[in-house]
Order: sequence, then structure tokens, then C-alpha cells
Amino acid sequence: GSPVTETKKSYGCSAWKENRCDFAIWKQVSGKRLSASQAKQLLTNRRTPQLKGFRSKAGKPYAAALKLDEEHKVRLDFENGR
Repeated sequence: GSPVTETKKSYGCSAWKENRCDFAIWKQVSGKRLSASQAKQLLTNRRTPQLKGFRSKAGKPYAAALKLDEEHKVRLDFENGR
């Protein structure tokens, strides 16, 4: 694939114009701001360890891991408890 670049709101495919690549990791996920190191971990390992600081739509805090699915979409993973 193409290198990943950082924009104001996401980490995404640098060839999005040329290849119509729509891959992106949004910096804000369920109320939590992802750091560059967390995004790199997600790209390298296809998952992060459990992270705290997410917020439900009702405003309740929770913890979850992030993982990249087979379609390269970021998903919340609650397998290790909530």
C-alpha cells in the first residue's frame, strides 16, 4: 500500500487522490483522541491494547481495544472486557 500521512482529523492513505484510496484512521473515535503512537500500533499490529477514555453516546466512559478488520476499517473490540 501507500504510505500513511497525518492530516488535521485523521491518519490516512497518502495516495487518496491518485488511487482513490479511502483508508483512514480518524483521530477522534467515540470521544477519545488517538495519538500518533496508538495509530502506528494499530497499523503495525492490526490492534491496540485496551484503551481507556472512550465515551458512549450517553456520555458514559468505557475502555476497549481498537482493531483493523479485514476491510481495513477501525472497529472497537470489547473481547477483553468493558
